[in-house]
Amino acid sequence: VGLTDIDMSAIDKVRRKLQRTLGRALEHRFLDRYRDLRRSGDYEPSAAQTAQRSLRHAILDYLANNGEPAHVDLCVQHISMADNLTDALVGLGILSRIDCDDRQAMMQAFYERWCSDPLVLLKWFFVVGASPVPGAIDGVRHVMSQPYFDLMNPAHGMNLLGGFFRRNYIEFHNPDGSGYEFLADVLLEIDQFRPDAGSWLMPQIMQWRRHEPRRRELMRAQLQRIASTDGISSGLYELVGNALAESEAA
Repeated sequence: VGLTDIDMSAIDKVRRKLQRTLGRALEHRFLDRYRDLRRSGDYEPSAAQTAQRSLRHAILDYLANNGEPAHVDLCVQHISMADNLTDALVGLGILSRIDCDDRQAMMQAFYERWCSDPLVLLKWFFVVGASPVPGAIDGVRHVMSQPYFDLMNPAHGMNLLGGFFRRNYIEFHNPDGSGYEFLADVLLEIDQFRPDAGSWLMPQIMQWRRHEPRRRELMRAQLQRIASTDGISSGLYELVGNALAESEAA
């Protein structure tokens, strides 16, 4: 039960067009409201300030994604001038979804500012993984190769890899199938030292029968690749085998 023949590229195209249309049509009202919501006093974790920050962030998201370079600059300024983690992190999340020159520089600047805090580092891992821009897999692989990332640490894996495989609906479902191949690579790697631990990375690919034919076949091919690999754990084999068996019975 549910949607079938899902085309993630088409969904994203419509979503982006709607966001850009609204951002342009309401540009001046958004800018005025964004400025009005600037905090004048000290930061407080109060309900009133939380609501104001949330609205300001939503407005910034529409502005930064409306295609105007000036509004990308506004997002960069928002991050740079932030005096609290919430503003900086949300701004970074918005910028991470825009394919622009400033994105990587601000990602690195955020890391250098906050890397000494292990909890904030986890949030940064998630932003890297969930960033839906071209080359996202290369970005994740780069972080995985760094000494500050430990694949044996469940929290590291959940945030970086979970950000990509569970929440990056665009690059995970790249029409070239690279996201599915990357998932198979990671599952096979994790299975060597933490058997049965990869299931939390698989919600999207377990829904493979609901996607349009091209992606459906690409996902199925990677599931079959995993199932045919010698030496995988019984848990992973059963999980993947059940997914493939359900398709044959459908």
